[in-house]
Amino acid sequence: MDDRDPLRAALLRAADELVAGHRLSDRTWRDLTARYPTGQIIEICLLAGVLNSLGVQIEDGFAAPDRAGGAVT
Repeated sequence: MDDRDPLRAALLRAADELVAGHRLSDRTWRDLTARYPTGQIIEICLLAGVLNSLGVQIEDGFAAPDRAGGAVT
């Protein structure tokens, strides 16, 4: 997927928000509901939470989310 892809951007934003603030913003929820049913969005949240709790490391070249909810560049 291209980094400019709106769906990819929404998924990455969701992961950042869930790791940093443990919740999705209204904007991210709205963007995800345009493509996914509620059940799948809940699965996205659960997957992000599980991976975060397992201490999965961020790959080289990617910014870690800050605790304010955005990505650290």
